[in-house]
Amino acid sequence: AAAFDFNRTDRDAEVEANARLIAAAPDMLAVMESIYVDLVDYSKQLSGSYSTGSIALSSCADQVAAVIAKAKGGAS
Repeated sequence: AAAFDFNRTDRDAEVEANARLIAAAPDMLAVMESIYVDLVDYSKQLSGSYSTGSIALSSCADQVAAVIAKAKGGAS
């Protein structure tokens, strides 16, 4: 196994970056939930339109739903 030799400055920077990410997580989840609702609504407007755009939109909505589930402790 490879050993990592982080000096204190590297560890401090990583800890700080992780703390900022954790602090922002609730806001990021709220934004993702809002995006998901918008994607689903727009996808419904395009239902019956089998264009590349509507398929991509559906795939994007599925990916956003998976990220939300993972953030909430669901399937990864």
